[in-house]
Amino acid sequence: MLEFLRTVGRLKSLPRQGWVDRGIRDPESVADHSFRCAWMAWTLGQAAGLDTDRLVKMMLVHDLPEAEVGDATPYAGIVASGIDLEDALPRWRELVSPQELARTKAEKHALEEQGLRDLSRGLPPPLRGELLELWEDYAARRSPEAQFAAQIDKLEALVQAIEYREAGQAADVENFLQTAEESIHHPVLRSLLDELRLLVEGKKKGE
Repeated sequence: MLEFLRTVGRLKSLPRQGWVDRGIRDPESVADHSFRCAWMAWTLGQAAGLDTDRLVKMMLVHDLPEAEVGDATPYAGIVASGIDLEDALPRWRELVSPQELARTKAEKHALEEQGLRDLSRGLPPPLRGELLELWEDYAARRSPEAQFAAQIDKLEALVQAIEYREAGQAADVENFLQTAEESIHHPVLRSLLDELRLLVEGKKKGE
């Protein structure tokens, strides 16, 4: 258990790779992201009438494998090919084909699943089983809670991008807004997304 908790603690010092790539100064850690996701799960999940106990646990687990395997991005392949990062990030969707994106996601899933199995190997069987089941549900988007959790993940990233921009950093907010628009459909989360969109559009008009 102690080894597990010490490994989980790595997330406190593991920066979110997307912010590193964008040159954000002092970027948030994976644990920072998971912390606000968990609060969003509790408060917004309650408003949505979901199982908030399961939802909060899922948000704590959703990026847990990164303690073992790191934080991979969907555009890592094109970065590795040598393309200029500053040029690639705003239009990575154009540069990564659907087939390449599917392959990357499958590889990421397999890597993270093995990482989570390694990480949880010493846990009591009931706890390990629950942890693995929650992560698999999230990855497959099987339950209503998993679908809601995946949308929270995108909404939280948009909130963080806006906060970085408000602090004077180049956070590529429009890219995160587009991802959120494509991913978020639950009415509870859409209402917040609508407010965030107005915030972003108002900021653009004022620039």
